[in-house]
Amino acid sequence: MQKVRAAPHRFARRLLCLGLILVAAGCGSSRRGLVEVSGIVTLDGAPVTSGKIEFYPPSGRPSAGEIDGEGRYRLTTYEPGDGVLPGEYKVTITSVLTPDDGPVYKSFEDELNGVTANANKSGSSRPKKAGAQWIVPQKYSNRASTDLTAEVVPGGGEINFALESKP
Repeated sequence: MQKVRAAPHRFARRLLCLGLILVAAGCGSSRRGLVEVSGIVTLDGAPVTSGKIEFYPPSGRPSAGEIDGEGRYRLTTYEPGDGVLPGEYKVTITSVLTPDDGPVYKSFEDELNGVTANANKSGSSRPKKAGAQWIVPQKYSNRASTDLTAEVVPGGGEINFALESKP
């Protein structure tokens, strides 16, 4: 009796096709389903005029947005303004006034990448902690201490945060 063996190139071709299918399914799936989320951050009824907001899912990639001069933000996960996946999130909001010799960032993307327009006198691009003034209470900037949460619904939408300076 003679054994029938599949040609090695057929096996390799099938393995390659299976690999391509798995890669295609894995690469695009996390970006599908992103929805636009924006909102306004206020402190004691007034807009927070600078800072960043971050949405942390139980697992996976967080989303972030820059808070503009009117207190508005728009979330980004992969590319500017692309949105966030629906689900439950823990939220942090950071707004700090740094001294004049602290870092100055040209954009939110530069801040995330550590690219500053200037460096402080010590040559470091990090702000001096002693001179930093928290605009939003520090508890909101830490995932361990924040009590802020958000539910992003499948259609996206606006999620506002009304903070108080004395929580």
